[in-house]
Amino acid sequence: MFLDLNVCWHADKAAHLAAAAISLGYGGVAWNHTVDLSTVKQTDGRSAMVCPIREVAISNEALLSRVSSFRVLSSLEDLNLSASASSRVGFVQLRRLTCVFSHPNQVTQINQISRMSVNGDREGGGYDLLALQPTDEKAWLTVCQSCDCDIVSLDFTSGRMPFPIRRAQLGLAVSRGMFFEIQSGAALRDSTARRNLFANIQSLVRFVPMTRILLTSGASCGLELRGPYDVANLAAVMGIGKGPLACKACVSDVPLAAVHKGQEVAISNEALLSRVSSFRVLSSLEDLNLSASASSRVGFVQLRRLTCVFSHPNQVTQINQISRMSVNGDREGGGYDLLARQPTDEKAWLTVCQSCDCDIVSLDFTSGRMPFPIRRAQLGLAVSRGMFFEIQIGAALRDSAARRNLFANIQSLVRFVPMTRILLTSGASCGLELRGPYDVANLAAVVGIGKGPLACKACVSDVPLAAVHKGAQRRSSGGAVTAVRLMATESNAALGGGGAASAMIEAGLREADQQGRRTKRDSERGRGGGESEGVTASEMEMD
Repeated sequence: MFLDLNVCWHADKAAHLAAAAISLGYGGVAWNHTVDLSTVKQTDGRSAMVCPIREVAISNEALLSRVSSFRVLSSLEDLNLSASASSRVGFVQLRRLTCVFSHPNQVTQINQISRMSVNGDREGGGYDLLALQPTDEKAWLTVCQSCDCDIVSLDFTSGRMPFPIRRAQLGLAVSRGMFFEIQSGAALRDSTARRNLFANIQSLVRFVPMTRILLTSGASCGLELRGPYDVANLAAVMGIGKGPLACKACVSDVPLAAVHKGQEVAISNEALLSRVSSFRVLSSLEDLNLSASASSRVGFVQLRRLTCVFSHPNQVTQINQISRMSVNGDREGGGYDLLARQPTDEKAWLTVCQSCDCDIVSLDFTSGRMPFPIRRAQLGLAVSRGMFFEIQIGAALRDSAARRNLFANIQSLVRFVPMTRILLTSGASCGLELRGPYDVANLAAVVGIGKGPLACKACVSDVPLAAVHKGAQRRSSGGAVTAVRLMATESNAALGGGGAASAMIEAGLREADQQGRRTKRDSERGRGGGESEGVTASEMEMD
C-alpha cells in the first residue's frame, strides 16, 4: 500500500486532493496541519493545536469502486499491516501536525504535544503523526537530542540550509527512531527549487539509511501530486536507493513504519496472534511460570524496566530507594520489574559494584573508549552480589565504529565474568535494530562469550530468566540484592540435558560467588586486623 504522509489540509480542496490521490494509486494520505510555534502565544497555545482536520467523504462512484471503505484511523488496530501491500484496506486518512520552531525553550511544549498527539477522541483534536521543522542550528540540535516526534521535516528547497547537517547529528536522530522527510511538491514549481533540493539532500542521503527516509508531496493542489512509481523514480535519481524498485519502499514500507512509530505499542497482527496464546502485561512476576519449558507458550510477556544513568556516589541512597519501591503490585501506578544501572565514571562504577541495589549493570561499550578501567576484582565483587551484566548490540548495528568499540571494550567483561551472568539485549529503538535470538547467539560466540552458538543461546534464554528471577527475589526481600538459583528448562537439552545444564549453570554461579568472596577476603587482608582474619576464616569455612 502506498501512502503520502504530507498533503496540506484545506477544507475546500480536500475532496479534490483525496480524489487525485486515489486516482494515482495511493491507499491513504496524511492531512497536514502546520503551526509555527514562534507566532503562537503561551496563553492560546493549546487552542492553536486543536486539529481542524475532518474526514473527507468521497461520493464519486468511480473512485468508490477502487477502494473498499473510507475512514479515519484512530489507532493502528484498524490498519491490517499483515495484509498484502496490493490488497485494499480502505482509503486511509491520517492526521498530522507539523510544528515549525526556532527556540530550544519550546521543547517542553513540543513534548507535551507529543504525549497528547495520539488519542481516542479524534474529533476532539488528536493527531496520528507529529513532525518537527527546525529553522536554525539550536533548534536542529534540540530535535536530534531531546524532542519527541515521529518525523523530522527540513526545508530543502528554499535555498542554502540555515545550519550544517552533520553525520553525528543524523546518527543520533536515527538512533532515537526518527524518520526524515523529503518533500517533492515544492520542487515541481520552479527549477531553482529543484536545484536546491538536489544540492541540500546530499548529507541526508549519504548518512541516513533508506529505511528512515520517506518521500512526500507536501501538495496543496492536485497538480503537485505525483504517482508513487514516479516518486520512486525520483528517489532513485536522488541516489536514495539502488533503482526505482528498491526506492519504492520510500512511499510504502517506510511510511507504514512511521505510522507505527506514531502509535502506542499494540500487537494486532493476526499472524502474530496465532503464534502465542495470549498478550498481556504481567501484573506481577509470579504470573510468569519460569519452571516451564522454554518452548512452551506462556503468552507474549511484557515486563517493565528502569535504567538509571548516574555519575555521583551521593545518588546511591536515591537509587536504593528506587530499588525498594520500583516493583509493586500496582503496575498501572508505574512499577518496574527490572532495575538497571549505568555508571558514567569510575566513582559511580565502584559504587555500583559495592553498594547499589540493582538487577542489571548496563555499560556503554559502543560510544568510544571506556571512561574507567574494568578490573577483575570489581567484576568479581559485582558477580558475588548477584548482578548481571548487559551487552547491547543494537547500537553496533548502526555503524562500523560502534562495532569496533563494542568488540574492543567487552574483552575484560568476557574474560572475567562467567557466561551465566552475561545477557545480550538489543536496546532497539525500532524494528530494524532487532535480531533473531539465534543470530544473537552467533554473535555471542564470535565475541567469545561461550564455546559455540549452542552454548551462547543461554545469553538470550536462561540468563534473562535468571535476571527476572533476581528482580522477583529483590522484591520479596524488600530491595536487598540476593543470589539467584536458575531452574532447569528443556531449552538446555542441547547442553547435555536439563539436569546437566542446570548443574553446569549452578556450578558457574557457585564459582562466581566463591570468586567474589575471595576478592573480598583479599581486600580485608590488605587492611589488616584481627577482625578481618575472623571473617576470612568463616568465609573459608563456607568455601
